[in-house]
Amino acid sequence: MWGNDNRTVFYTTPDEVQRSYRVMRHVLGTPAKEDVVLYEETDRKFDVRIFPSKDRKYLLIECNSTNTTETRVLSLDRPGDAATVLIPRQPGMRHNLAHREGKWYSVSNLKGTNGSLLVASDAEGGIAKWEELWPYDEKEALQWVEAYATHLVVGARNQGVPGVFLVDAATMEKRWVTAPVEGASMDAQDTPDYQTSTQRVAYTSYLTPYTVADLDLKTGTLKVLKQKKVPSGYDASKYVVEKVEATAEDGVKLPVWLVRRKDLPLDGTAGLVLDGYGSYGSCSDPWFDASGLSLLDRGVTLATAQVRGGGEFGRTWYEAGRVLKKEVTFTDYLACAKRLVELKYTAPAGMVGYGASAGGLIMGYILNRAPGLFRAVVADVPFVDALNTQFDPAIPLVTGEYEEWGNPEDRAVFDAMRRYVPYENVKPQVFPSLYVTTGWNDPRVAYWEPAKWVARIRALHQGKNPVLLETNFDAGHGGATGRYAQLEDVARRYVFILRELGK
Repeated sequence: MWGNDNRTVFYTTPDEVQRSYRVMRHVLGTPAKEDVVLYEETDRKFDVRIFPSKDRKYLLIECNSTNTTETRVLSLDRPGDAATVLIPRQPGMRHNLAHREGKWYSVSNLKGTNGSLLVASDAEGGIAKWEELWPYDEKEALQWVEAYATHLVVGARNQGVPGVFLVDAATMEKRWVTAPVEGASMDAQDTPDYQTSTQRVAYTSYLTPYTVADLDLKTGTLKVLKQKKVPSGYDASKYVVEKVEATAEDGVKLPVWLVRRKDLPLDGTAGLVLDGYGSYGSCSDPWFDASGLSLLDRGVTLATAQVRGGGEFGRTWYEAGRVLKKEVTFTDYLACAKRLVELKYTAPAGMVGYGASAGGLIMGYILNRAPGLFRAVVADVPFVDALNTQFDPAIPLVTGEYEEWGNPEDRAVFDAMRRYVPYENVKPQVFPSLYVTTGWNDPRVAYWEPAKWVARIRALHQGKNPVLLETNFDAGHGGATGRYAQLEDVARRYVFILRELGK
């Protein structure tokens, strides 16, 4: 990004394990070898990002680990200055910052786990005492704040529903706005103009194609700018979206979203694909997938389990399925699967589990613990050898993920991971049909994890169901590149699912 002199450029660089760790300063017309190191992060659990305050007053240098944030600032009017610490790191303290009219605004866990909105005066690049702008409410899980000339926009999950609070900067009156469709995800999009009267947002749902809209900051009304077209004669009225609740082992209610054909009988005969993730605080909200219509039209229900370890109900939901509590994520998923059978959306003969990356770890767990509950399982680039990987800090991302999975050098973490990691717990039994993918160039889940896992399953498998491994020698973590290659990937998965379900 640029300094306000239009001559100074700031940029970040990665280390040997692709961790963004250094902020550099370059002046146009000078040799690159003279670029100055503005900041270097030596703690391998942290990475670094840079961004400007919306009003172009400051460059912010944000250092983040899973649990902790530290922020430095530099005046963009004085780009040659040194960066100063604005909020020093304190273990477990997280914040998100915005600057407006001589004040700093922050969504922080200073007053509560799920975040509250704070304000403090700007003391020339420093911060005075923080004050709450409205009382902490755990049901309002605040995520981030943006500051514009007339309004603040605060991203949140209000009782599990994604949306934004629009806050009049003069009166502090707030308005809650969500997507205009049921069961939707909604995210803010880049809106760089400090003087804007609208916030760009995007939303989607099982039945709503990806939609970009402008949200009026004063009225809260949405103006649709663009909606992705589905050229295949898509008719949303043929389908129905439903939400049910499962009960976890400890009594917590777990949301499950479903989409199916309206004429599909609820008698347990339908096939069903249950997606799960539940890691890193990521939210598994329903989204529109045109490819999925192929399954829906063949009588297969699609479902998404919102399990702990994700962020659907804020940081408390995430903390309940992390490190020593990680196994909760997997037992939550099993509770959701069992509930769908109870409600006759499907039966074990029609249940297909699906998970990718960390969601693939769920798939490995259920194969070991409840293989009879599933007809088949699809695991894309699955993180199934997590214990061995976390022992090797030379592998990209490992040290940064100690706060997600734990460091197995700690005996308590080792014992916890040893209980749930799929590769460590494969035993002789009859396995459901299994379709596993991996990418030769995957920097996140190395190809040998799925490969050795599949080899162990094949060695101990006591049945005749197929155990398939697809290795793409040109792909990384995201699968094949190119539109048609990606569609071929989807087609192969769907052929496997439909064959297993007898469709």
